[in-house]
Amino acid sequence: MNHHFEELIKGHITPEEYERRLSLPKWIKVGNRIVGIAEYEGKNLRGKKGTIREIYVMLDEVRIGIEFDDFIGGHDLNGNAKEGHGWYVNSQKVQPLDELKKND
Repeated sequence: MNHHFEELIKGHITPEEYERRLSLPKWIKVGNRIVGIAEYEGKNLRGKKGTIREIYVMLDEVRIGIEFDDFIGGHDLNGNAKEGHGWYVNSQKVQPLDELKKND
């Protein structure tokens, strides 16, 4: 069963949010690997690698809950990441890890 549909059934997201998620870039999926490309909310994420653990579709942006490989002084994404490794990030501040490999 589709992960997003499971969330919808459980009442975690609205039907509208589900539809918006369908239009997100294909690489924004729970479990995918990313790399930071910019600073965000006082944290230098450039070059920091991590795994997408959560997706939040908000009115004006999409925030991705990322568990970074290294300690970044963050939090635990409400129990979904190792303490200090989690951070909610605007989707425009990261890119898929395979994009970085293509550009090397």
